[in-house]
Amino acid sequence: MAQESGRTRRRSPAGAIVLIVIGIVFLVAHFVPNADPWLLFARYWPLILILVGLGKLVDYLWANSHPDQPARSYGVMTGLLILGMLLIIGLARPPVFRQRSHMSREVDAQGAQSVQAHIEMPAGTLDLSSGASSLFEGEFDYTGANSVPIVKYNVASSHGDLEVATEKSNVHFVTTSSGDYWNLRLNPALPTELSVDMGAGTGNLRLSDLNLTSLELNLGAGTLNLDLNGAWKQSFHADVQGGVGTATVKLPKDVGVRVHASGGIGTINAGGLKRDGDDYVNDALGKSPVTLDLTVEGGVGTINLEEQQ
Repeated sequence: MAQESGRTRRRSPAGAIVLIVIGIVFLVAHFVPNADPWLLFARYWPLILILVGLGKLVDYLWANSHPDQPARSYGVMTGLLILGMLLIIGLARPPVFRQRSHMSREVDAQGAQSVQAHIEMPAGTLDLSSGASSLFEGEFDYTGANSVPIVKYNVASSHGDLEVATEKSNVHFVTTSSGDYWNLRLNPALPTELSVDMGAGTGNLRLSDLNLTSLELNLGAGTLNLDLNGAWKQSFHADVQGGVGTATVKLPKDVGVRVHASGGIGTINAGGLKRDGDDYVNDALGKSPVTLDLTVEGGVGTINLEEQQ
């Protein structure tokens, strides 16, 4: 119906205004050092509801007092523009809590003969490798109250349980800073079940010297560089789940490799591996006593499999 009660229905430009405001906010953030728009959105998101609600109320009252005039959404537009201005001002003057902090942690094995390690980084850059003389060594650079790292460890029946996360890991990753940086090292001798969860950012995982018994990686959005090249002494399974972005997996040439790779919307570059049904394999498969069995799944993006020389 084109008309109702004498008023013409028109599409509201509020959606376009939302996109414009978000685009301007992120554009300003790009030119402001240490500015993180996600923190502002996460902190002040109720203001969006308030301003949009007030705008709808103004438009409703105007429509009732002017029944012969076309409907409008000027109140909503004004509310969104005010919100954009407040966010831009907040980006231009970052609050004190956004200053960068540094923390170092070291964990002793405490007699554990094996360990299960879980690392959860909501956003930022994660460098993970071997080389720790103790069980775990970590250097953390972070910003914001929601980015404070925590390291928990306990031992039961000679098995260690290590957890590295943030103080408020139950908060969605966009409330933390994408500028956080973790440099973590694990002991190469202890048998390790490793799981890593990243919300958004870059993961650089050099795991070739670790004594892995299993590996599970979950990447929300960003880039994953996984180095599994090396002389592995025992077989294990690795499960890599990628969300949006690019995953590059470096694989050994002299160790048997079988990769089941699939992508949602994207491409899979097999490198020097050969197609075997739904899998990709190398020439050492069946000849080497050790086999790396990988499942790599990507959501939207590219999966690169690289066999190292």
